[in-house]
Amino acid sequence: MNDIQLYRDNGYVLLKNFFTSEEASKIVEFADELETVEEAPGKWMIFFEKNKTKSRIEHYVYYHQKLHDLLATRVYPIVDTISEKKNYLFKDKLNWKHGGGKGFGAHQDHPAWSDFEPNVYISAALFANNSTQENGCLQFGKGKHKFNKECDYNKEGMGEITSEIEETLEWSLSETTPRDLLLFDSFVPHRSYENKTHNSRRIFYFTFNDKKYGYLYNNYFLNKEGFHQK
Repeated sequence: MNDIQLYRDNGYVLLKNFFTSEEASKIVEFADELETVEEAPGKWMIFFEKNKTKSRIEHYVYYHQKLHDLLATRVYPIVDTISEKKNYLFKDKLNWKHGGGKGFGAHQDHPAWSDFEPNVYISAALFANNSTQENGCLQFGKGKHKFNKECDYNKEGMGEITSEIEETLEWSLSETTPRDLLLFDSFVPHRSYENKTHNSRRIFYFTFNDKKYGYLYNNYFLNKEGFHQK
């Protein structure tokens, strides 16, 4: 079965060793660089844990030329191929899950972006270190993304999946290295467990929308609480 068909059937596809060793080293280097930047209103947004350690950075890709170039030459084309459409970048973020960091519950991404017009999004995950079962790798509810319209979201309405539905899903671990690329749509259920190691687990996420809906990146961040444009 080819990669496009896997994506159609399961809502996600893991492309092992997609990046060269040199590219993988650059991805790690880019994460290292972003981990050192300070807050800069009107540019990137940095989020912190209660203990004041960084947990996430967003709205940075156009301020990091080398990372943007890697995306433009290597990631954008494969996103278009797998999704079978032309896309624009919708949002970007880098998550740090530090040693001992909590996981996140089973959910779908789409409800968080449902105030925009696209009927589906595709996200690309790049890995700045090995992602393993021990440090809380991503897990997907295989083959169940097509139940989106029947999904019983919880009362918060942000895509979280009830425990009753979660228990019925067949969960698949996605253990990865910095050479791998993971693509998944906005309806596939996913979750992760806590990081049981002493080292951080870092993942870049780049989300895209069909070009027919227009370029929404700026509008997404202008609508985001806490973002202030210069």
